[in-house]
Amino acid sequence: MDPRLVDDLQSADPSCRHRGLQRAYTELGPAVQRVALGLLGSRAAAEDVVQDTFLAVARSAGSFSGEGSLEAWVLTIAANLARRAIVREHTGRHVVTEWSAQHEARRTPAHGPDGSEELQERITAALQRLPPPQRLAISLSVVDGLCADDIARILGCPVGTVWSRIHHAKQRLAHLLQDLHPTRDTRP
Repeated sequence: MDPRLVDDLQSADPSCRHRGLQRAYTELGPAVQRVALGLLGSRAAAEDVVQDTFLAVARSAGSFSGEGSLEAWVLTIAANLARRAIVREHTGRHVVTEWSAQHEARRTPAHGPDGSEELQERITAALQRLPPPQRLAISLSVVDGLCADDIARILGCPVGTVWSRIHHAKQRLAHLLQDLHPTRDTRP
């Protein structure tokens, strides 16, 4: 991420802060949406968390120390706000069973190697069958390219738990998609 983005967000000049917030929203908004939707399962609730996240970023950008990535800091804010929303609503839901079309499009190739959309549909279906904690961990790792330390901070769990979730997600996906590579042994 461009270090000037942090400088803009922390600037005393309101126009620089505004520009920084616009760039942060453009660059990080989709990831914030995925995290919020992943935790809440509702697009409307996730959109509220996205707005609240960037309001919090605008208010507290000065507290970002530069330790860790800006993306991890923003996603941690989003995850915390989403968890608070769950508690407030007393819904009893722990994590998502629904994923947005935008998220699925980013997570899967547009077309299979033969030009068909069948591969995309198969991968999407396999991802949907993962337990939500595994689905969120593998998404943050593979799609967003975050390291295990950042994912652990975002999800509020130990790094070992992140590694375990990613490992089990990969095993489960390999098992669910084993017919795509019939020569590999993909027992769970």
